[in-house]
Amino acid sequence: MRLSQIGLRITYLNQIRWPHNFRYYAPALGFLMFAVGVNSSEKDFLEAFKRPTAIFAGYVAQFVVKPLIGFFFGTISMTIFGLPTSLGAGTMLASCISGAQLSNYATFLTDPPMAPLSIV
Repeated sequence: MRLSQIGLRITYLNQIRWPHNFRYYAPALGFLMFAVGVNSSEKDFLEAFKRPTAIFAGYVAQFVVKPLIGFFFGTISMTIFGLPTSLGAGTMLASCISGAQLSNYATFLTDPPMAPLSIV
């Protein structure tokens, strides 16, 4: 066995224990979502609904553009870079998943007036 292979195996050995490492992941994301919701008012949501083009652009980007980009990167990774089909398919599938609660919190941190748009 080469030294680089041993190094990679030691580096990725921690992935065997992954369920134990993410025990607090879902509660933490739930708390972040709650924090964004508590800091939003009805006025914020009414302001968000006054901009339907921004909401429509977000939906198009989330459900059309992002899956197409994922398909493109997945195909490129399999054909040009020669990665296994499972990695290409995983890239395609992961790009079809809608945004998580963490994206709402990131939007809240960067631009608080736009946070209700990320929830809508």
